Amino acid sequence: MYKFEIYQDKAGEYRFRFKASNGQAMFSSEGYSAKASAVSAIESIKKKTYPAQQSTTRRPLSPEPYPARSPLGRATLPPVVREVAGLGRSYPFMIYVDADACPVKPEILKVAERHNLEVTFVANSGLRPSRDPMVHNVIVSAGFDAADNWIAERAGPTDIVVTADVPLAVRCVASGALVTGPTGRVFDETNIGMASAMRDLGAHLRETGESKGYNAAFSPRDRSKFLETLDRLCRRAKSAT
Repeated sequence: MYKFEIYQDKAGEYRFRFKASNGQAMFSSEGYSAKASAVSAIESIKKKTYPAQQSTTRRPLSPEPYPARSPLGRATLPPVVREVAGLGRSYPFMIYVDADACPVKPEILKVAERHNLEVTFVANSGLRPSRDPMVHNVIVSAGFDAADNWIAERAGPTDIVVTADVPLAVRCVASGALVTGPTGRVFDETNIGMASAMRDLGAHLRETGESKGYNAAFSPRDRSKFLETLDRLCRRAKSAT
């Protein structure tokens, strides 16, 4: 059973740790000037975590060789299924990329080529054309969450989604997709509720001025971890099809 532990740091601010059942600290919060604020943040996380977890039940794999949907949004056209040379089988899934400000596009292409898989980059603008028939670019409208909606409406069981957007991750995990962030952090049924609650908490703290909202810089270590994670998810998706 997890637990929250409130403590006071050297600067006199109150923080809390989230500990797993084995006692390992999974993360620590930002500092609060009052202990009551830390307690309130913990209660907020608890209230928001359980509903989010309940809404992410994985659907069973489709009995059909490929879910009835069009990866590129072309109505009535059959999806592309890639026959992998020498293996005598095809992999009926797609790597969808939330491509706006995505820092790991080259890494995604590298892993996709290694596994002989298709990739669809989805963004509002700024996608570089590719001559590779296995790489697709989709430009959506500039509307709010247009790219997220496009991906969420298509991603299904064993598809892979790369996104830093937690609300999109919530929707894709619920549909059975394998989801990772650009830092290699995997989102699944075991942690998506907590990730969603922590995102909401961070937004609340920024709105109230308790946090300045600085994000850590993307590092070479993040890039390396992402490569390992995406490779692992590709192997997992292939073994499930």
